[in-house]
Amino acid sequence: MKIKFYCIAVVLLCIFLVVYFSGNIVFQSPSRDLNCTNNADCDWVLTNCCKETAGGLWECVNLKNYKAPECQQNVICPQVISPRPTEACACKEGECVNEAAS
Repeated sequence: MKIKFYCIAVVLLCIFLVVYFSGNIVFQSPSRDLNCTNNADCDWVLTNCCKETAGGLWECVNLKNYKAPECQQNVICPQVISPRPTEACACKEGECVNEAAS
C-alpha cells in the first residue's frame, strides 16, 4: 500500500515539475492595449495557446491591437471543453469588455 502511495506521489511531482519548468504558462494573459472605438474592434479570442476543446482561455480583446502569444510546440492544456462565450464582447468607454461582466 505504501509503494502505491509513493508511486502516485512521484507521478504527481513529475507532472508538477514538467509544467513548472516547461516555460509554458498556460493561464497567463498577454499584455495588450484595449483602446477601441466601436464594437467591431472587439471580439473573443483564445489567449493561452489551448484549443476550445482543450481548456482554451477566452478573452474579450481589441482585434486591432491584440498580439497573439508565441506558443511553444508542446503546450500543456487542461483537457476540458471551454466553448466560446455567448455574451457580447463590446467596446465600452474605449475598452473591450465582456457585456455580462459590466
